[in-house]
Amino acid sequence: QPIAPADIAPWDISIGPDGVGLPPGRGTATEGEAIYVAKCQACHGEKGIGPSGSLARSSAAWARWHQTRRR
Repeated sequence: QPIAPADIAPWDISIGPDGVGLPPGRGTATEGEAIYVAKCQACHGEKGIGPSGSLARSSAAWARWHQTRRR
């Protein structure tokens, strides 16, 4: 069954290299590292590439990967 954009929206957290997509606020690289370790590293690995692929991939690529794992 095709995945609908509304189904992807909660996970569509892509952040561009220019910072577009970041929520309001601020922080340091050290603070960001702690968040990454807690919430992202399990899937994306220490360097941002892991079983779910590169963090630079698009939401569409993530959706395709995730859909294959839901079967």
